[in-house]
Amino acid sequence: MQALFLPVVALSFAVSPVVGQNFGGRRAERVRQSVYSAIGLASLLMLVLTLIALLAPGTLIRIFSRDPRVMPLAANTFGSCQ
Repeated sequence: MQALFLPVVALSFAVSPVVGQNFGGRRAERVRQSVYSAIGLASLLMLVLTLIALLAPGTLIRIFSRDPRVMPLAANTFGSCQ
């Protein structure tokens, strides 16, 4: 699950300097625009990743393990695995 958060964390790390520079430059509108854009992108990205995790959990789990004993454990976490 932590791997799914990495893109959003990277986005937040990228937006912070942009917001800080614009804040220091007293560009309030650009600060607002940057924050709202980042919130929108992060929300959309997490929605897509959540749907992938819910609709194809078996595929995600197989990336990390092909052990058949893992699938029932993952099914308890994600729902039914395919």
